[in-house]
Amino acid sequence: MILLDDISKISMKEILNLYRKYVGAGYTKMLSSLSFGRDIFVKAEGMYVYTSTNKKILDFTGGSGVLNHGHNHPDILKARIDYQNRKNMEVHKIVFSPYTAVLSHNVAELLPADLNKCFFPNSGAEAVEGALKLAYRYHKGKRDYVMHSDIAFHGKLIASGSLATSYPDNEGFQKIPYTQSF
Repeated sequence: MILLDDISKISMKEILNLYRKYVGAGYTKMLSSLSFGRDIFVKAEGMYVYTSTNKKILDFTGGSGVLNHGHNHPDILKARIDYQNRKNMEVHKIVFSPYTAVLSHNVAELLPADLNKCFFPNSGAEAVEGALKLAYRYHKGKRDYVMHSDIAFHGKLIASGSLATSYPDNEGFQKIPYTQSF
């Protein structure tokens, strides 16, 4: 086992070998092809990430959409630390959570009255799956197609994966019926 304290001592060569062996050769090749694909990132703050060679890089990805307030935003860190210090249970989907209940209420209060149900997915793929189910349910089979971009990544689940034509691992993946790329 590699311990948490030892991670900062791992070389880029070791990282690449671990990725090839345990994550996937294709993914390793893709990341390596990026201009920063051989950099080790050691710090992130606000909209910037920093490498072990002190390169400061503007993160246009926002952590693939999960860091809308930037990396390590002080207000978010404070709330996270306060929550952790109270030893609260993490939000879990198979038990009732007062945090999920209150967040759902607060979101519904901000939206029009007929938009009063909340869905909190774990990933972008799950969000796309939920959106597809909602569209199918709303239109009750009266629409013939679901339009989607042919140059976007939509996820790796059954329905979302069948839409993701730009992702090489989805080549030959069974398509859900009645979809049309544009």
